[in-house]
Amino acid sequence: MTATTTQEHITRAARTGQEAISTAIRGWGQTAQSVLGLGAGREGDVPSPDRLIDTWFDVADEALNVQREFAKALLTIGTPVVDAVSRAATRTIEAAQEATNDAAEAPREATTQESSRASRSSAARKDG
Repeated sequence: MTATTTQEHITRAARTGQEAISTAIRGWGQTAQSVLGLGAGREGDVPSPDRLIDTWFDVADEALNVQREFAKALLTIGTPVVDAVSRAATRTIEAAQEATNDAAEAPREATTQESSRASRSSAARKDG
């Protein structure tokens, strides 16, 4: 890649970024005007501070309700997953505990078997 091509790519990327930012700011401005009641044909019709506060909290209330519905939907979807993970974790813990108990029992059984053999051997010597 030549220096000119690299420079062209950087310039094109910068323009694209500027256009994206400009579009986002323009969209935000239009939305703010709409929410505040400053739309087309209403130039100079500035809402009162009380109206601005009411509008702001109405929008916030609506956004919060949408977030609540979304969270509940996630919970509804996620509950079976959480339950399945919980069951799998419980089974894993039980299997680990069983393996630990088995591992702890193995030396005890070996010691018990050795003691039994030694006792039998000692008894056989006494009898013989």
